[in-house]
Amino acid sequence: MAAATGIKGEDRQRAIAGWLFMSPTLLIFGVFIIIPILFALYFSLTDWNGISPPGQANFIGLKNFQDTLIGGGIRQADFFKALKNTTYFALGVVPAQTALSLLLAREANVVVRDAAFAQQLHARLVRARDAGGRPLDPHEYAARPWRERVLDRVAFGLMRAALWVTGNRY
Repeated sequence: MAAATGIKGEDRQRAIAGWLFMSPTLLIFGVFIIIPILFALYFSLTDWNGISPPGQANFIGLKNFQDTLIGGGIRQADFFKALKNTTYFALGVVPAQTALSLLLAREANVVVRDAAFAQQLHARLVRARDAGGRPLDPHEYAARPWRERVLDRVAFGLMRAALWVTGNRY
């Protein structure tokens, strides 16, 4: 009876190819994510001040955490302010930016399927321009009061959201 030797033939080649394709990403992930996390964990357990050479740091265990959480004072205030800012960023900014980027990506992929509508809209715009519409001066447009600019953006966003929710395409 032959002993099991693991992956054979084509499956082995596929596994090797997969690891070779993943190796640059894993290397970058290790160098820029894993190693800094390990260094941060190590230095959080020492008395290193960030200025002196790291070799002069002494191991003090959880004393830094005890001083920050229980000791009070400016370090505790700074810690909780940093914690609040990090929470705001993680729960507020990141989801908002992700949602906005997905909406913008969706808008970039909009296709006008109704050729007759597109032609009619183009003809109306040309007629409006020819009937006395004047070119828009970019400097004059940019110099509008800030309230007007904000209201324009809000109205545009609401219209885009309504079109997105209803699934209508223009």
